[in-house]
Amino acid sequence: VSLMAVRLSWLFRPLGLHLPLTKSFQVTMVSFFFAQFLPGATGGDLARLFYVAKDYKGRRSETLTVSLFDRAVGMLSLLVMPLLFAPAFAGLIRSTPALQALLISSAVLAALLLAGFLACLFYQSHMERLAHAVFGFLPWKDWHGQIIRTVASYRHHLGTVAAAFGISIVANSLMLIVMLLAVFVLNPAGLDSKICLI
Repeated sequence: VSLMAVRLSWLFRPLGLHLPLTKSFQVTMVSFFFAQFLPGATGGDLARLFYVAKDYKGRRSETLTVSLFDRAVGMLSLLVMPLLFAPAFAGLIRSTPALQALLISSAVLAALLLAGFLACLFYQSHMERLAHAVFGFLPWKDWHGQIIRTVASYRHHLGTVAAAFGISIVANSLMLIVMLLAVFVLNPAGLDSKICLI
């Protein structure tokens, strides 16, 4: 949770927004609470969006976009992690079609997320035109363009994005270690290296 708070705080900086680490930690803990105790997985994200945006009244669309971008970076790391473990389990993957399908799905979704990010960075005007063509009928004025411009502003801060991705890999690895320790405590005979992949 602390690493996720650091990631969110880092992603605010390139936009000239200051989210202190203590505030980021508080928002992340509130988000974690709502994610655990509300039905469905989106309760935590909605709570986080609310608490982050309320402090930046003039720049709410940017803060909401950064919060969603933070979640996308976390999701990309979750999709990439099994691909990092895959070479160690090549035999298991070859003999298990379900694992092959899951890994292919992870790779495709990760590639789509990365392609969308790179398109916003390097083809900003094309993406804005495409978004206007697709979402232009909605009543909210230019929200899609604002999202693309906010993501494109990371063009000159790719190191921050890479660091956020790296911290996500570390955080997810720690979660994996906690899961392995839980299995070891509850059922030592069930401990298997395949858990890293699955």
